Amino acid sequence: MNLFKWRPRPTGLLTKRELTKLQSEYKTKYQKMFKEEEKAEKKQISNVIKESKKKVRDEFLNNFFLPLRKEFEAQKDKFEALWPIKPSQMAEEMVEVEIIYSYENVVSETKIL
Repeated sequence: MNLFKWRPRPTGLLTKRELTKLQSEYKTKYQKMFKEEEKAEKKQISNVIKESKKKVRDEFLNNFFLPLRKEFEAQKDKFEALWPIKPSQMAEEMVEVEIIYSYENVVSETKIL
């Protein structure tokens, strides 16, 4: 049977006085340095994320969207012929929209588009 003999270890390497001194000096000496390091790390991470999003977007555009768009534009006349309403049958008409709300004593407002 193996028995382990543990030696006593100190509770901390610094005394209470040294610990409180370090805590009070942290803001003046180290905080600015660590904040700058954190800022640089966050900026680097955000740049990596932006690059990966840009890569995904470009890949989508180049491999999926743009080829479909070119195909549609090549066959645009065919699709327009399938559409039941022809451009000559379309006409602009005035539409009246009534917006009702209560904000600073305005109860209703009518807009003509």
